[in-house]
Amino acid sequence: MKAEQLRDMTNMLDISETKDKYLTFWAGERIFGVSIADVVQIVQMQPFTEVPEFPDYARGIITLRGSIIPIVDVRKRFHMPDREYDDRTCIIVCSIAGDYLGFIVDRVDEVTFISQEEIAQPPSIAETDMADYLMGVSQREQHLILLMDMKNFLTQKQRDKLKQTM
Repeated sequence: MKAEQLRDMTNMLDISETKDKYLTFWAGERIFGVSIADVVQIVQMQPFTEVPEFPDYARGIITLRGSIIPIVDVRKRFHMPDREYDDRTCIIVCSIAGDYLGFIVDRVDEVTFISQEEIAQPPSIAETDMADYLMGVSQREQHLILLMDMKNFLTQKQRDKLKQTM
């Protein structure tokens, strides 16, 4: 499914239609999912303005509909090797605690229904941040989808730091 189609789909959904729906995306060789309720918009990769003293995983800021939005490279946040952005690279803009935050991903996959019964508890991960934002795992065909809680992807302290440097 193309990013433009997904963008149109997310704009058409109302709250009752978001239950158990996830936007899946690729970062590296892994597929992730986020609740469609957290997704505001999907935009194609665009030029961004780098901000001094931003953390290394935060690429900079973009302007979208008059709002300044910090963008985070998911690959960098996961300590994956860099990859050149291409025509499939896009930014998933999410609403987190009243703030907008953009996440750069390799490509979006689809909007899919995943019932609570299809979600397994994530493995216990000691001493990592992943335990805070990995809310479950679901099997789809030959792939495991890592379901993320975007509200916890960055800590409040990390989100505050991004806002302070803007």
